Amino acid sequence: TFDPEQAKKILEEAGWVDGDGDGVREKDGLRAKIELCTTTRQVRIDTLALIADWLKDVGIEAIPNPVSAADIFADYNESTIDTPCSLSRSNFDIAEHAFSSSIDPYQGYYSYDSSQFEPNGGNDAQVVDPAVDAAWATVRGTVDFVEIKKALAEFQRVYVEKTVEVPLYYRQNVELFS
Repeated sequence: TFDPEQAKKILEEAGWVDGDGDGVREKDGLRAKIELCTTTRQVRIDTLALIADWLKDVGIEAIPNPVSAADIFADYNESTIDTPCSLSRSNFDIAEHAFSSSIDPYQGYYSYDSSQFEPNGGNDAQVVDPAVDAAWATVRGTVDFVEIKKALAEFQRVYVEKTVEVPLYYRQNVELFS
């Protein structure tokens, strides 16, 4: 749920306070400041401006950084640690971008299993969670669709419970075959 007051309370309890009155929380000399990466599409820029305002309201300084799609989506071999907001190099705090899933249930393994960090896979968010890995190990280790369905349901439960990502919307794909 969207609850700024609860967010403030959680930050306070964790020791993040606005000690100098400038509106930005600090803890142990570290400012609550994050970079918000996205592409240069206007809708994404506008979305990050809105998110930055919400974060400011709870005491987090958010710096929107729209970059070219060539930078944010550059693959590991095309980018460097200095490529701005490169998903494959994980040099971002928060990245807003579109994501479509495949009809193949196995495809999510490359995006979420902890063994799939770049350059070996596409786990750009660097998700590391034993329950996520266990679900993908089941999907990867069987061709039994009943077991795959159960494992994917468990993955989705953990995905939501632990807030692996915050999807703003989900693109609908239409897959056809003869």
